[in-house]
Amino acid sequence: MKRVLTATGVLLMIGAMIAPSSALAGRAAAVIDFTYISTDGKGNWDYGGGISSSSSKCTSGRKITVYREAGDQDVKIGSDKAIVNFITPEPDDYVWGLQDADGENGTYYASAKKTKKCKKAVSNTQSYPEG
Repeated sequence: MKRVLTATGVLLMIGAMIAPSSALAGRAAAVIDFTYISTDGKGNWDYGGGISSSSSKCTSGRKITVYREAGDQDVKIGSDKAIVNFITPEPDDYVWGLQDADGENGTYYASAKKTKKCKKAVSNTQSYPEG
């Protein structure tokens, strides 16, 4: 049996290929700022920063995960959910921070996975010690 591809079939196939990319176009972007790494010299490490977006759905309660660069497989340090910045409250200005008892020198970054409403976001890197 011969199959014939109709014009309608071609249009449906093209639409199926375009739909995923057009769905991404509607997602809001967020910017993650990784602003600090500190340690008390006893093995306790602190990591933190902020996240901003034109959409509060991409900031308030957004899960931020910190990683240490380690070649092919980066090491997950931990996660925190962004909360409103009570020190300098600005619209869509949220902060995140976490602690780790097993930190080590290296280069770190933070990321937030994409959601139905928000694009994936990756921060700048921070190195400890600075250099």
